[in-house]
Amino acid sequence: MWCFTSLFKVLQNLICHVWDYKNVLIGWIGEALLRTLDLCVFLLFKIEMFICEKLEGVVNSAAVNIKEYSEKRSKISC
Repeated sequence: MWCFTSLFKVLQNLICHVWDYKNVLIGWIGEALLRTLDLCVFLLFKIEMFICEKLEGVVNSAAVNIKEYSEKRSKISC
């Protein structure tokens, strides 16, 4: 009987350690997923800022071209 009791305690401790390791592993996976999501949001923000800067440059360039064109037309018509 003593052998079965010892074996049961060993199995119980083993199950507890495996269960604890499983929870730690799930925690690591969750942390990795959250960090990956955070990185994706950061990269999307940087891409958005890059696109906005490029569009702002294009719009400003177009505005300058329109202004120069209208100034040339006003000089020609005068």
